[in-house]
Amino acid sequence: MEYCQTAARKWIRTGVDIINANKAQLQQNLGPMRPLHLKKLLIHVSLRTTRDMMATRETAFLPAISPHPGFDISTWLDDIGLPMYKPSFEAELIDAYVLHELTLSELQTLGVNNELHMVSMRRGLQLMRQLNFDLTRLCRCPVNSSCPVLQGGCSTGTPDDLSQTSPGVPTCMMESAHSTPALRMTQPSTLTSPSNARRSTSVSVDTVCRESTPSRNATPTSHSFSPSSSSFLPPPSPLALWTFHRVEAWLCDIELPEYVSGLRSSGLHGALLLYEDRFTVETLACLLDIGPERTLLRRHLSEEFANLLDSSVCHRKQRFTTKDSAVAAPALNPSAKLKKGEG
Repeated sequence: MEYCQTAARKWIRTGVDIINANKAQLQQNLGPMRPLHLKKLLIHVSLRTTRDMMATRETAFLPAISPHPGFDISTWLDDIGLPMYKPSFEAELIDAYVLHELTLSELQTLGVNNELHMVSMRRGLQLMRQLNFDLTRLCRCPVNSSCPVLQGGCSTGTPDDLSQTSPGVPTCMMESAHSTPALRMTQPSTLTSPSNARRSTSVSVDTVCRESTPSRNATPTSHSFSPSSSSFLPPPSPLALWTFHRVEAWLCDIELPEYVSGLRSSGLHGALLLYEDRFTVETLACLLDIGPERTLLRRHLSEEFANLLDSSVCHRKQRFTTKDSAVAAPALNPSAKLKKGEG
């Protein structure tokens, strides 16, 4: 935000000047600012003071975060398979703190109008919170990949350990509070944030950062709103760590390399596969342009998809998208547009 430096030197005498200023005063004294630039300024000022700046009861439930210093928004967008949004995110100076509090309407101003892309970002952000925004923990490629579409295109990252048994990872990780509908994060009825948690500077409950729609019958849990809530959760599944490029390699492994090109800019990654109940094998087949008339291919894809996911995850997805279910919702349609007010 170098364009604000000249005006800031003329106006700011001490830190108190900027801490005590409201939105209107900041814009008046620092000059015209993009809305997300102003939001970023407010967030980072609030990080350096005990005052809750611009806190609202709608988003006060958001926990504080301590993101890894190496987090890079462009790298993250590459990892979740949405590189086409890099120019707009870079222009708005989006960092981990702004991403954490991004609203749906703000996401749409960044050019994200596809529902699948929004859900991809939501689930990717869900994983980032678990990892404290540490991109080095992601699995970008299998240890030994002979996939021709990936030659020379893989960066370093967490080794692929999906087929290995890790004694430190509980078997219940596939049904964590982040993925099971019955245990979704909900807002407490009082909407009061912990005293040591920094509140959101956002003014809309319509947030892309909300990991799921609160269940009517769900009971709030205390650890869901702790600033360090991720430390109480089991480690993420190895599948959740898969980047877009690792999913491409998986398609090669199941003998479908000719369909890899159909995934370009799709937003497909491991956390989306694992955490999103509405992402089914039908969604994947649609992305790959494998029509219902291609029964053998569909059957093969369905079997491999089921093998990739835990049986309980498959059952959860099936229950969530079944019409007769009390929690029924339609499977994601890759071509569905994001309507204003959804999310």
